[in-house]
Amino acid sequence: MERPQSLIVQNAINKGDVNAVMEFFNRNPGAEKLVLWMGYPTLHYATIVGKSNIVRALLERTPAVQRDPWNNTALRYAARYGNSEIAEYMVSKDSTLLSMEDEDQGIPVVTACKAGHKEVTDFLYCETSFKLSLSENGKQGFNLLLMCFASKRFDIMFDVLHHHQSLINEYWKDLLDGFARSPAAFSSGSGLTFWQRWIYECLKVHTPSNFFVVTIDREEKRFAEIRLPGRLWRLASILLPFLGIKQTHALMLSHGFARASLHLICQHLTKLHFTKLEKLIAPRKTLTRAIENGIIDFLSEIVETNADLLTTPIPAADDTISKNILMDAIAFRQEKIARFMIGFPLGKLLINVLDRQDNNVLHIAGKLASHSQLSCISGAALQLQREIKWFKEVESLVSQHQKEAKNRNGETAYQVLAKEHKALLKEAKDWMKNLAKSYIIVGALIITIMFAAAFTLPGGNDEDKGFPIFKNKAAFLLYIISDAISLFAAAASVIIFLGFLTSRYSMEDFHKSIPKKLMAGLSILFVSLAAMMIAFCSAIFLMLENQWWIIIPSMLLASIPVSLFAWLQFPLLVEIYVLTYRSPIFSKKMS
Repeated sequence: MERPQSLIVQNAINKGDVNAVMEFFNRNPGAEKLVLWMGYPTLHYATIVGKSNIVRALLERTPAVQRDPWNNTALRYAARYGNSEIAEYMVSKDSTLLSMEDEDQGIPVVTACKAGHKEVTDFLYCETSFKLSLSENGKQGFNLLLMCFASKRFDIMFDVLHHHQSLINEYWKDLLDGFARSPAAFSSGSGLTFWQRWIYECLKVHTPSNFFVVTIDREEKRFAEIRLPGRLWRLASILLPFLGIKQTHALMLSHGFARASLHLICQHLTKLHFTKLEKLIAPRKTLTRAIENGIIDFLSEIVETNADLLTTPIPAADDTISKNILMDAIAFRQEKIARFMIGFPLGKLLINVLDRQDNNVLHIAGKLASHSQLSCISGAALQLQREIKWFKEVESLVSQHQKEAKNRNGETAYQVLAKEHKALLKEAKDWMKNLAKSYIIVGALIITIMFAAAFTLPGGNDEDKGFPIFKNKAAFLLYIISDAISLFAAAASVIIFLGFLTSRYSMEDFHKSIPKKLMAGLSILFVSLAAMMIAFCSAIFLMLENQWWIIIPSMLLASIPVSLFAWLQFPLLVEIYVLTYRSPIFSKKMS
């Protein structure tokens, strides 16, 4: 066919004009093989642009199994672009499409799951022949499981593993590795906000112990549902659009299926001899990845199945140092995982284990944390404080002998701490000095302004007696008090920050002394700034009495600096407080 004719068909398809397309084919026998844009056959092109009416008409003249130059069927594009209507009609015409591989050696359900289209994935999964695509051809079952990780379709993963446990026998190592790389699959790695965590816990409290009820039925094509008590569900349905309960509910369901899928895999581990586990799991560093990602759900499920894994040595990245799981948890600063493992009888034994360089757990705690761990904390000073606090937390677990023990390099844990954090200590000193200089400038400006304001009273003084004209008004008393508070608070904050410029900045100072002084300086400076704005508002009120159209906007504008200071500095203040006064990590009980 000539190119102009192909353009006629292509334009008709783009417009959805099924009559024009069919009329063209009736006038030109064999035109069904016409090649359109980018080399796509007519059926494939109509599927890509989503013209379901034209696809239906073409399927009456063209076999559904027709392939394009890249060996793809049209169903592959319906799955890729999430067109469930076209997919359903194609499958009704020829169900063999479900098992036909595309250019990536994947079947349509794998393509749909990879693209993240829920509706078409659900349809294709229910329609796919399990005997052909999963049992006899485990490769496609495994491909589908891998795509479930990418699209977070753990409901499908659970059903596949539940009905086809032969896939676990073949691919359990890869599946464990996939979970170890997927912190978002579990509640511990989802990064929920405070509000989401609260909703999550409320739902969990009111649900049965097994809060997901699997209702997958291939004949009725129904998928998993969560069953909640009637009153709770009715209340939740009302609040869904406003409180994010629906999203949290869906997330909770996803986590439940992920945990259930992992449990099925872990049940398989009980059938293997431990020496085989040691040879297969440890070299793949599956547990190490899970620890690095902070997936405590993964660790608890694995350890519950086989507690001996706690003592399995895990090679480090350079394969020169053998570390146990507790050492990895300490090295990666994973508090919950370390606390969880110490809670096990076998876990306590790991405190006394040495690696190949004779490092004990305190030596490991003395090493510098990774950049990703440090970057979660604001400022070098607070990063150093977190490192010192972590070291002291681990120190509380070890004996006096371990505190003084030396590794093969002849270094104690304290010497390792000092050497590893030498650069961070210097950076923390510079950070504190620069911060102090900035706050000193702010404090000095407030002192200058408020000192002058104390002798430049609003309204002036009485010429005969020299007393302030507004001395008997309450607003004037407020002005004087707030001026004094602002002046003295600013002076106190400047003195505190001046102390930072002359501090010796030892490692121990960053544990509590410097953070406490910084909290005090920031808090007092905030009080000074707030009092200065109150004094300003009082003066405006005195001088412009009853002129509210000026007074109210002025007061609102005066609140802006205070609000900005609180908005920008309050998170830092909270972070310092939490790092300084939080409860000891290893005294908390695991929930």
